[in-house]
Amino acid sequence: MELLYSIVQNPIVLITILVINTLLMILFLISTLIAGKGYKELNKRYLSFMSKLSNGENVEGMMQEYLNVVNDIAKKSKNNETEIKNIKEQLKKCVQKVGLIRYNAYNDTGSDLSFTLALMDQEENGVVVNGLYSRESSSIFAKPLANGETKYNLSAEEIQAIDIAKASSLKGD
Repeated sequence: MELLYSIVQNPIVLITILVINTLLMILFLISTLIAGKGYKELNKRYLSFMSKLSNGENVEGMMQEYLNVVNDIAKKSKNNETEIKNIKEQLKKCVQKVGLIRYNAYNDTGSDLSFTLALMDQEENGVVVNGLYSRESSSIFAKPLANGETKYNLSAEEIQAIDIAKASSLKGD
């Protein structure tokens, strides 16, 4: 306690403490002013950036709108995937394999005017159509196919058309 009393009694020590205290206060004020000016400059740049980014609109609102658009696109994409899956399933039942043979069924006619046409889906269900042409008449016959087979007797041309159709399958995944 006596030491403290002797320091306070000495005017040089007291003035030195006062000067140091004053200098520290001035440094504190200067640093506060600099920080405040930096904050104002940063805030000004931020507001300028946001106004240029959004043309004066609310950026948060814009982001929410873009997020909604992205969500809508994701839903549409999922719906498209489902539709594509359904179309692929339906496509299995469409004609995918075709075999055609032209031939001369009768010796008295010229050219290959008769034909056999095999039409099958992916699972080889379909029909084989045989068109016979002669000078006096034309006839068309159809035989159903299930898994590439039929319960009816097949001619050599019908067998050949079915084999061509089986080999002509569409390539897909």
